[in-house]
Amino acid sequence: MHNDSSIPHYQKVIDFIINSAHEGNLSVGEKLPSLNSIAKTFQISRDTALAAYKIMKSKGIIKSVPGKGYFLSSLDFNQNLNVFILFDEFNSFKEDLYSSIIDNLGENATTDIYFHHFNITTFSQLINNSVGNYSHYIIMPCQFESVHKILSVLPTQRTYILDQSNTILNSIYSSVYQNFEEDIYNGLTSAKSLLNKYQKLCMIYPGGKEPKGQLNGFIKFCTDYDFPYVIFSSFNDTIMNKGNLYITPNDRYLIELVKFAKKHQWELGKDMGIISYNDTLLKEVVADGITTISTDFIEMGHNITKIIKENIKTNIHNPSSLIIRKSI
Repeated sequence: MHNDSSIPHYQKVIDFIINSAHEGNLSVGEKLPSLNSIAKTFQISRDTALAAYKIMKSKGIIKSVPGKGYFLSSLDFNQNLNVFILFDEFNSFKEDLYSSIIDNLGENATTDIYFHHFNITTFSQLINNSVGNYSHYIIMPCQFESVHKILSVLPTQRTYILDQSNTILNSIYSSVYQNFEEDIYNGLTSAKSLLNKYQKLCMIYPGGKEPKGQLNGFIKFCTDYDFPYVIFSSFNDTIMNKGNLYITPNDRYLIELVKFAKKHQWELGKDMGIISYNDTLLKEVVADGITTISTDFIEMGHNITKIIKENIKTNIHNPSSLIIRKSI
């Protein structure tokens, strides 16, 4: 039972019934507690209990049988999805992800999207302000510490973690996540023969919003296969040396790398190499093609909506791959 005072009493009743069904404590055809019982349990008026039942009845979740009471009639709680979506930031690949979510939720769903921009105060405020206003919650928590404590105000069975997750979150919530350490390790391993020509592998890793798994997987690959490597916290001309390969986590550094190569007439894939994170249509054509390590954001959107529609508890590692182009 949800004790958050910001949630309307009728919504607490609805959440209780839906969560009971999610957890297997209530089956289709089973009789629901009487209005008087609900009123007593939740310490609310009978009219408020009736209002909650009327809302569920209008959505086809329950039905009433004259003289017998109310019964659960459907486990399909997706007829009128109202989804809260909280992303870290907006960019072209997040736009692809959002479009995929919208397309796969279907026309009966409504969504509101917000952005926390890696600010934990903003994140917490947006979460708290959303409580009780939506049927489902899709959250990108990035690397905030103890984020499960912030999320505890949301209904566990209808909250979903996207992109960056961890062991604690995966044990509590359904998720579609990237394994950043494994993905970069496997991606670089698949291109090992192409990387042998470079004198040194260089990763630009500012930290902060970039997943730590990217750095850990890169170091593990270089250590396991004896590649000389170096980590830079930012881009500037002094880090540039002919014969090196550079891995960049963001498009701003990618632009700087391409501009430097053009200015000094270095040929990508020969004089220097570039691997960028997160594929976009533009990277197919920039500098005759930029090699990327990228998850499939369209598939990520499909996977998260499938979990919502099927009402299942699961954790899905979204596929990632190295897309080889001229830049290496």
